[in-house]
Amino acid sequence: MGFSAGGWLRLARRCFLVLLPLTIVTGWWIDRSRQLKALEPQERSLAELRTQVDQLQARLHQHRTFDGFDSTEEVLDVIANTHPAHFFDLQAQEFIKTSDEVFVDAFPALLQLLGDLDDIKRERAWTLLELARKSHRFERFEQDYLVGLSVMLRQPSLPAFRTILKWLREENIKDESIKQALTEKMRDDDDPYAPLAGYTLAALHPDVDIAPRLLEMIERKHSQWRYILHELPKYMPADEAKQWQETYRAKGKFE
Repeated sequence: MGFSAGGWLRLARRCFLVLLPLTIVTGWWIDRSRQLKALEPQERSLAELRTQVDQLQARLHQHRTFDGFDSTEEVLDVIANTHPAHFFDLQAQEFIKTSDEVFVDAFPALLQLLGDLDDIKRERAWTLLELARKSHRFERFEQDYLVGLSVMLRQPSLPAFRTILKWLREENIKDESIKQALTEKMRDDDDPYAPLAGYTLAALHPDVDIAPRLLEMIERKHSQWRYILHELPKYMPADEAKQWQETYRAKGKFE
């Protein structure tokens, strides 16, 4: 038996009443999901911020409670985990005051870090060793320190290298391991300190002719080649240096 028009209307009304809540719930769920998804980056940012705050609080606590180096382990921990750099610089000053036992025990570990692949650890170890040089206790480690420096010189350059190279010249350090390390760094086309390594090598060992390498760096357009060209008269006959300079100017190679 077929439905009358009124029957169809009642059926449609019932279906509508059943489907309407489902439609509302589905719409709410979709909207809710979109809102949650939109909030995910903010929640991640908040979580990262909480982590950073926790780390900063831990660093502040470590800095406030720091009362000097009591062991080699503490020296290494400060090198690896003290941030920002300002906190490390303040704590590093205490190394000069450390006990003889810790000073002697930590020295080999610091020398080993001069060859570390981590730039920060390498530079911080050097910072502590530089402070240690102010102590009379450093004398027994002088040769070991030079060997350690030669290892450091073979690693990628750090801003501290300018200070190291200056010190080598001022102290007239002619150690063979340092000489070899400077030679290797001078030959590194990608190292911005290669020219300075060459100048230092020439200052310490006047018998070493660095002019061929300087010309090579100019030809290969080392990052400092213009400066090298300007310095040429110091390392080769003036007329030859002038000829090189004029050649580059004439060809517009300064561009």
